[in-house]
Amino acid sequence: MSSSLFDQHCQLIADFIKYHREQNTSPIFHTLKNRFYAAFIIKKSLNDMGKVVAFGVGSRCTSQDNIEEDGCALLDCHALALARRALL
Repeated sequence: MSSSLFDQHCQLIADFIKYHREQNTSPIFHTLKNRFYAAFIIKKSLNDMGKVVAFGVGSRCTSQDNIEEDGCALLDCHALALARRALL
C-alpha cells in the first residue's frame, strides 16, 4: 500500500525532528510537545522525497473555528511566520 503525499511529508518532517534531536543541534527540538510547527519542503522532481529547507516552531495558531476552506482566511501562526523567515 502506497502512502499519500501528505503521509510522506509528515514522515519527512518527523525524520527531520528526530535527526536534530539525536544530533542535539538545538534544545528547541526537545520541547516540541504541545507546540505547532511548520516546514517548507523542496522537491527536485515528482518522485523526489524532498528535503526540509525551513522549519519554525510556535505556540499559537488560528483556532479551527476561524479556518474556512474557501481560501479567504489567512492562516497565520507563529510557526508559519518563523518558517517563512527561515526560508527567505
